[in-house]
Amino acid sequence: MSTLARFEQSATCHPAAPETVSTTAQQQALAGLPLYDVEVTRRSSHKRIEENEHGIFWQESVRYSDDAVRLATIGIPHEPISRYPIVAADAWYTGPNGFNSFEIKQAMAAGFPIIWNHHQGRHAIAPTSRQHINTIAHSLTSKSIGKSAAQDHALLKSLDGERSLQTDRVIRKGYSRGAMTGEAFIALSQLPSIDRQVIWSDLEGACFARKVGYLSMMTNLAKQIPAELLTLAEITLDETAKPNLPDGPYLSLRELLGTTDLNLINQAHELAWCRLLICGDAGKYAEAIAINAVGVRTVYQSDLAGQQADWRRIHAPRKGIEVLTEPGGHLAGATWRMLFKKQTRLRNLASYLLEHDNDVSQLRPIDVLEP
Repeated sequence: MSTLARFEQSATCHPAAPETVSTTAQQQALAGLPLYDVEVTRRSSHKRIEENEHGIFWQESVRYSDDAVRLATIGIPHEPISRYPIVAADAWYTGPNGFNSFEIKQAMAAGFPIIWNHHQGRHAIAPTSRQHINTIAHSLTSKSIGKSAAQDHALLKSLDGERSLQTDRVIRKGYSRGAMTGEAFIALSQLPSIDRQVIWSDLEGACFARKVGYLSMMTNLAKQIPAELLTLAEITLDETAKPNLPDGPYLSLRELLGTTDLNLINQAHELAWCRLLICGDAGKYAEAIAINAVGVRTVYQSDLAGQQADWRRIHAPRKGIEVLTEPGGHLAGATWRMLFKKQTRLRNLASYLLEHDNDVSQLRPIDVLEP
């Protein structure tokens, strides 16, 4: 019998273990990812350094080698508990204010440095010349989840070592589009050219793990309108959970309404993201995440765009990732009950890091999930 025949017979009699198959599939997914060579070419101060009782924070306008210009908010606690900064990005149609500003300040209150890379918007190049118009056109037509994540990594490389920031090991958070680019960020961190460890991730409300067409997207959105209206009512009316949030800044309804930037340039950039969010790239990047990744994923029962079954299937091989199911529509991430759960997890993570001297070798979801 030939060597090939004996090998084939052996493979038939002794099929590969499921974990081996999962690792092989993950490695194949990683090898198939597109690569983006991008770096920071300029950083300039956008707002002066501000300070509250928990730390200092400031904003920078960051230009990348692919002509993208994004605003970044950076926060450093007065008494950091974690040496691992949190890295995050905006949900679709949100910006630096309102909900995201609240999340930044809550992270600082919990003792985490935070680097929040906002998506392109009004801070991008203004169309004041033909060259600028061409740059904007290129920017609007060349966006991608992978490129956004590569820009996040480039920003971390530029910030490493400044104000005691260490960016070789990080925590990734994200909601909606921020969760989708978060999956890409975690996958790309394994590349030798990046070589960054994501020690924990908490992503929620990621959409479209697989590709859908515009008609299917609109049909699903129409079906989930009742659930979103109920969720909006919950956000507006339910004030009872507000005092139960952990110590830190609070988010008023008026501030929450300021989360969306209505600037026309911002709206154009956000509209350009529509086709990218439904193309299924987020799922492809998630399949490339290391099998030993650790973290939490949250899906919402009435979020049809969330494709919950797909996200559960993708992350099933990763025993260190817990997929949680919560009631509500896609907007449920902004309800007080979910803000409380997320901030509780953040503080549980801070307590774990404090108790274990920032050793995360044994960190598991059970250590962070609320009782």
